Amino acid sequence: MYQKEDGSRHLRVMAPLHGYQPQDITVRPDGNTLLLFKMSQSGQDELLQTINLPESVDPYTVEARVNHFGQLIVEAPLVC
Repeated sequence: MYQKEDGSRHLRVMAPLHGYQPQDITVRPDGNTLLLFKMSQSGQDELLQTINLPESVDPYTVEARVNHFGQLIVEAPLVC
């Protein structure tokens, strides 16, 4: 968790991508869980990882990006 300059609190989760390109990764909400998929060479999505979110996070407000170290950064505002 971290606090932005405006005082709002956010959740931040980092996950290494180890050899995957950002365009090969998809993040989808599923209830209070985020599902991380990679696109296989056959064109099918393969589940890489699940991230359980606290109840104070709306999974539909999650933003995901890849930093210059090749890590997936998942951030969302905390509701409470």
